[in-house]
Amino acid sequence: MNMKHYRWDAVIYKGAMFRDFRIWKTGDTVDTAVPVDLTGCEARMYVRDETTGQKLLELTTDNGGIILGGDTGKIERYISDSDTTDILWDCGIYDLEVVLTNGDVRRLFYGRMKTSGEQTYG
Repeated sequence: MNMKHYRWDAVIYKGAMFRDFRIWKTGDTVDTAVPVDLTGCEARMYVRDETTGQKLLELTTDNGGIILGGDTGKIERYISDSDTTDILWDCGIYDLEVVLTNGDVRRLFYGRMKTSGEQTYG
């Protein structure tokens, strides 16, 4: 399995649903890459304040913030529109880990999560 980890930055628009995804593939080239089977795996991601380390956001397979696509290798991050409305922070850093069925932990992604304020609200 390719053990590289990649930068994956994102912007969360407050008041709007946030959803994005990546496909985890293994192989030496694009032509030989195949999706990693994530059936039975778990994933977790914590966004933290870069200065204080305070946890700002938690996305996991347990809380529905990360959805794994079984044998497709899909890793999807999701936050509902009502939950993005409640975000009070502007920027944080994170990493995303997948816990394989044998208990091994793989750090796949890292990056920044920024928020953009909502202007149209009731």
